[in-house]
Amino acid sequence: MKIDELRQGAADTDPRYRAGLELLIWLGKEVPTVRGGWSGDDLRVELEELRDWMGPWSGGERRVVRVALSLMAGDGVDLEDVIGGLGGAHLRAVVEAIAASAGLRVAA
Repeated sequence: MKIDELRQGAADTDPRYRAGLELLIWLGKEVPTVRGGWSGDDLRVELEELRDWMGPWSGGERRVVRVALSLMAGDGVDLEDVIGGLGGAHLRAVVEAIAASAGLRVAA
């Protein structure tokens, strides 16, 4: 994943999009990307493709991706369904992303 390029392409976007992107980066998995978007040449996550294909990931990773998609594209997500199946590290990453989307920072 080209992390620096993805962050640069999202620099001027909504904080919710950036929080979702950071959640995907935290996962450390390859995600589908495409050139285009805001400046015409930015690298961005291909959200439609990500919705359809989540790779050979664990259930917890899939739940994290669902939250990221919710932040980045406004996809509805049932937090009760998502949170109930997350381990500690995944849950902390989700909470931090939700806080970041609102402009807050969670203390380490």
